[in-house]
Amino acid sequence: MKKAFVIVVSSILMFTMTAMSPLGTIPVLRLIPYPPVPDCVYYPIDYEGYMYSLRPGMGEWAKLDSNMQMLAAVQIPEGILAGMSTKVMAQSAACYPKLGDMILFGSNKMGFEAVFTNANVLQALSKREDAREELQALLEDKNWVAAGKYPWGYNPAYVTIILQAEEFGGEGLPDERWEVIDS
Repeated sequence: MKKAFVIVVSSILMFTMTAMSPLGTIPVLRLIPYPPVPDCVYYPIDYEGYMYSLRPGMGEWAKLDSNMQMLAAVQIPEGILAGMSTKVMAQSAACYPKLGDMILFGSNKMGFEAVFTNANVLQALSKREDAREELQALLEDKNWVAAGKYPWGYNPAYVTIILQAEEFGGEGLPDERWEVIDS
């Protein structure tokens, strides 16, 4: 009984310390096999954005050894990024494979800042004057609303967090721990 208790407590502590390390790998979560996710589930019906060559749900994704490799794999080449319309860039940002990492931090502000720092698509989009309108349009598009019901890919809650960030003309994200943002 005592041995089982020590194992359980040690496992919880190890997971907590690993999950709380900023931008570190999360080996416990990474070892969970991702189910295959076809494009038709990952991307909304009328998606025109960048088709990420690697993303969760692909066998090659599970073979990546670190968060740094994952971040490198999901950067859009600068030449392609520069030629994108704001609408296409907003769609690409909304389906950015590492966007969900925002919820791994102590607050939405910390999570957004960590993802924004490493996502060239978000950085480029923040420089567009009509970025806010294009992101808002995604939240209102019926095809994108339906796509937000799947567990992979586009998530309207993440777009809502982006819209609240100062970089996108929002009022700023709260610093409070685990602040809930309604979408």
